[in-house]
Amino acid sequence: MDRGFALSLFLILIAWALVIFGFYIIAEALVPIETKDKLMSRVIGIAKVVGAFFLLGILLYAWFLLTKYFVVKIKTSGS
Repeated sequence: MDRGFALSLFLILIAWALVIFGFYIIAEALVPIETKDKLMSRVIGIAKVVGAFFLLGILLYAWFLLTKYFVVKIKTSGS
C-alpha cells in the first residue's frame, strides 16, 4: 500500500471521528439542565451549544492544519 494512500485513509478516518465526536458534544449540550430559574437554564443551554460548535470548529481546523502539514512534509521528502 502506498504511504500517501494510507495517510489519506487515516486522516479521513480522523476527520469522521472528529465530526462524530462534535455531534456527540452538541447532543450532550442539548440535554436540558435542571435548574429552578428558566431564564438561567436557557442561557446555560445556549452557551453549551455555542461552546460545542466552537469546539467542533477548533478540532476540524486543527485537523486541516495537521493534514496540510503532513501533505507538505510528504511532498518535500518525496522529491
